[in-house]
Amino acid sequence: MRPILALAFKDLRLLVRDRTALFFTLFFPVIFSIFFGLIFAGASGGPRAVKLAVVDEDRTDGSRAFLQRLRDDERFAVTDSPSTAAAEALVLAGKSAGYLSVPKGFGQSQQNMFAAMGGADRPTISVGVDPSRFAEKGMIEGLLQMHAFRGMGEMFGQPSKMLPQLRAARATLSALTGAQGEQRKDLAEFLTSAESFMQRQQARDDADPADAPGPAAAFSPVSMEFKDVKAPTSGPASSFQVSFPQGIIWGIMGCAVGFGISLVVERQRGTLARLRIAPLAPTSVLLGKALACFGTICAVCTLLFLIAGLGFKMPFHSLPLLALAVVCIGVAFVGLMMLAACSGKTESGASGLSWAVMMVFALLGGAAVPTMFMPGFIQPLSSLSPVKWSINAMEGAIWRGFTLEQMLLPCGVLVAVGVASFAIGVAVFSRRGA
Repeated sequence: MRPILALAFKDLRLLVRDRTALFFTLFFPVIFSIFFGLIFAGASGGPRAVKLAVVDEDRTDGSRAFLQRLRDDERFAVTDSPSTAAAEALVLAGKSAGYLSVPKGFGQSQQNMFAAMGGADRPTISVGVDPSRFAEKGMIEGLLQMHAFRGMGEMFGQPSKMLPQLRAARATLSALTGAQGEQRKDLAEFLTSAESFMQRQQARDDADPADAPGPAAAFSPVSMEFKDVKAPTSGPASSFQVSFPQGIIWGIMGCAVGFGISLVVERQRGTLARLRIAPLAPTSVLLGKALACFGTICAVCTLLFLIAGLGFKMPFHSLPLLALAVVCIGVAFVGLMMLAACSGKTESGASGLSWAVMMVFALLGGAAVPTMFMPGFIQPLSSLSPVKWSINAMEGAIWRGFTLEQMLLPCGVLVAVGVASFAIGVAVFSRRGA
């Protein structure tokens, strides 16, 4: 038993001496737990405001009242857009979860909500959504229907406004010749009963205004047409266009961590010391490691995109821009690999540091938890994650329809992260030596 205890105490002493490994063994789980707690605390309080671009082509009191209800809802962050094309551009750029276009005739249709019962067509609200933001899509549809019903409920609560609509609907129905006999009879009975109900309610309201009824609704007052917003040259929408970029990110992170750990292992085993004796500059050794990591990342991306294109028939908006995105992503993660590897003295320390940094980047970048469910003070931090810019660059080249000018921002951020991280890593390595 004594030898076993001695070995156990020996391992504990080694762990205590390795401050990096000790930190990720004892303290980082606490930080990680707090971070997850903050994220799910935001989720339990409901999703954050959904960014929605709106286009008012009707420009009537009815359309303005409907859009004002959306602006007053804290669950929406409404941005006015001059045209549908401009609103679609915001969605394609990832700056808005969707857009809503109110067509001409919308306000007039709200003044006669029973016109559709007589065979008239209702103006259809056009709603475009980002197909990669599934949670926001359902939320947008539900909230829009809720606000449409709210406007109708307000009408039902005001008999003075409902009675003219009911009378107009009865007159329209009487003038129709195409409706079937039974259908016309049923509609006429409904409208007559509704008119009688509203007349009695108006009489009660006149006698006692405090006894006015609350909002009520019997059917959807507006028609909505949903569609996925995508670049016209990107082909049909495919779920793989969304899933593959996120899956590739996890493969890239694994590759970077693996090469970072291998650098620490070579230093521990004396391989780097022997290489330093050879007639090679110290930076040559690091550049060789970086080149191998970069080549592997590019190979992994190429293989996965070939599988996506050939095996799953996934369309690509621009292969040259996709190649540019892959190169910039490789530069970013090679720099992060070098920085993490040179910051850990032992294999366990480098492994813990590398995966800790990558996991935090993945969480902040939306690769694990949608950013809409994060607290408001954490959402802006997603722009600090290279994962966010990597996914944005790949999606821009695959289905968002980015131009070269639009690709400059994510690619520039990735290159800057890679160069800065690599320079810091080389400085730390040179100070410590092999």
